Amino acid sequence: ELAISTFTDLFLGKPKRGANVFVTIDPNLQEVARSALGSNEGAVVAMEPGSGDILALYSTPGFDPSLLSSGSDPEMRRAWRRLNDDPSNPLLALSHQELFLPGSSFKIVTASAALENGFGPDSVWPNPHRLELPLTNEELQNFGDDHCNGGSSQISLIEAFEESCNVTFAEVGLELGPERMAAQARAYGLCGTFPPDRTTCDDQLVRFELPFQNGRFPEPGYFERNDPLLAFSAIGLDNDLVNPLQMAMMASAVANDGLLQRPRLVTEVRDAQGRVAREFAPSDVGQAISPPAAAALTRMMIAVVNEGSGFRAQIPGIQVAGKTGTATNGEGRPPNAWFTAFAPAQNARIAVSVIVLDGGDLGSEATGGQVAAPIVRAVIEAYLR
Repeated sequence: ELAISTFTDLFLGKPKRGANVFVTIDPNLQEVARSALGSNEGAVVAMEPGSGDILALYSTPGFDPSLLSSGSDPEMRRAWRRLNDDPSNPLLALSHQELFLPGSSFKIVTASAALENGFGPDSVWPNPHRLELPLTNEELQNFGDDHCNGGSSQISLIEAFEESCNVTFAEVGLELGPERMAAQARAYGLCGTFPPDRTTCDDQLVRFELPFQNGRFPEPGYFERNDPLLAFSAIGLDNDLVNPLQMAMMASAVANDGLLQRPRLVTEVRDAQGRVAREFAPSDVGQAISPPAAAALTRMMIAVVNEGSGFRAQIPGIQVAGKTGTATNGEGRPPNAWFTAFAPAQNARIAVSVIVLDGGDLGSEATGGQVAAPIVRAVIEAYLR
């Protein structure tokens, strides 16, 4: 129909008219995301859990596209060269084209694997100050070398999730083993990798209208005779990689009874006469976790916001469920700060994921709860109010 319309316009000498593309982006929410991120480098992704519709997709650094579409040919070529030579890579959208260590945000996946394999929110785990890593003389410690749960000898899974205890979730990963951890990561849409150079991924796993870099979790064979790496992978380090859109998808799955929706940016295309030429219906990747596990994980994510590390995401009158993340970012650099959430917790209309690079204004003192959670709160509140 589009081709016929274009040919008719050409035959009748009318100005050429293009098609109308209907997108899911909420312009007002996009502006809220830009304002909330402020001068920080990072990304904000908001989506509707039930449909996968992208409500906001913002990242910085960015670029002015008018420099590539106006002016003389030499001017546009110079602008293109400058953008390609810029070390901050403004042509790559951090929201969906770049991958980052998720840090404790990945405990959503590890908790899911625990819940799906018989370890409920109230399951009890040893709570040493530090975890002695198998096969080594090394130890793994909690953020800030803290001792969770007031230093008691045991801790429940929900308490460890609320306080984001690395020691406990490393124990969970080691108990579950690489096969079950990798299976859960695949269920959330992450590709298999065998670092440093082999990646296997179904190209149709996460389809998106824009160029998309799929997240990754190592294949089970990578951990053979290397249990310490499994402990670090269970807390979102080592070779775990995600982008903010994928984290928003994970939160959406938890909010959507465990069903992982594919992200949708375009709903339909209409020709110049207003006729629907193509529709894009919602679709799903599959069941990431069972509905009972999703309900239990929702309870755990509520605890993070109400009583734990994500308290800065609290909104009066709106129950938010979320998870903080603070991820190492290369030697000598401040950590990246994450927060991923959905609301209202029991009937979610929006899921949001935020990453702030290099700790934002707080630098090396930053955590996801301090830096990223207030940005998520601003986006959720603007949408639901």
